[in-house]
Amino acid sequence: MHNSRSRGGKRKKNIEATYRLHIDSNKETLTEIRRDMQMKFLQTSARSILTVVSRCCRMARKLSTTSYTRQMKSTINPEELHKFRSLSQKWWDSRGDFAVLRRMNSLRISLIRDGLKRTSIASSEATLGPRPLDGLKILDIGCGGGLLCEPLARLGANVTGIDPVVENIEVAKQHCAQDPQISGQITYLVSSVEEQVRNQPSYYDAVVASEVVEHVDNVEFFISSAVDLVKKGGSLFLTTVNRTWLSYVLAICIAEWGLRIVPKGTHEWSKFVPPADLQEQLELKNCRCSVDTWHALQPNHKQVDVDS
Repeated sequence: MHNSRSRGGKRKKNIEATYRLHIDSNKETLTEIRRDMQMKFLQTSARSILTVVSRCCRMARKLSTTSYTRQMKSTINPEELHKFRSLSQKWWDSRGDFAVLRRMNSLRISLIRDGLKRTSIASSEATLGPRPLDGLKILDIGCGGGLLCEPLARLGANVTGIDPVVENIEVAKQHCAQDPQISGQITYLVSSVEEQVRNQPSYYDAVVASEVVEHVDNVEFFISSAVDLVKKGGSLFLTTVNRTWLSYVLAICIAEWGLRIVPKGTHEWSKFVPPADLQEQLELKNCRCSVDTWHALQPNHKQVDVDS
């Protein structure tokens, strides 16, 4: 009887010891499992956080680069793009929104023609004939529907017209195709001045930016890019409206609000450029400037000879 009880007690103790061993073992296992899970969670969380931070950094760099490029390396103003896109079908309408600009053509063309005739880049023989700009390569920046390109081509020039508005270029191409005598002398491109600098620097005998400066972003960059497109000895022609009280009254109050001969919102007085500002920027690019001012409407007319 005593031995039986002893054996029963030992068995019970063994069972309890084994049970406790299993429990302790399970506790250790669970602790290890919990520890492993915590480590994996922390590692996964750390990787996720690093991934998110990395993506945010890439996005920030991209946004920063895009913003910088748009601000410092682009001359295109999205609002101006939208404005001229809505007017694209009116370039050649004799009573449309660009009728005044067309009437100014005789003055603008004579400025370019006579200015180039005075330079050594134009052929002396050609200047005596009906095609005084024969063979000269001229770039018209912001050509719109081609109001300047066509008469320049009729004077013998090989003209490239660029404009960032697709609809303007389509109108220009269609109108030019109606005159086979000049259609082979004009090339129209959807492009900006900075794109042209990358593709054809120092290529043109003359570059024209007529009534464009007051519609672009980053005027200094625009001027610099325009100069970079002119070959040594060539000319840059700029026409724009001076920033005076008289230009505000005439170009905005009367022309836009009163007579409505140009659409409202065409001009922003704050974007008009005084002649002194233009001259300063051009001289920084080693250009020799001559200024011709129309006192009636106060536009600036500059011929710039590029020496380097």
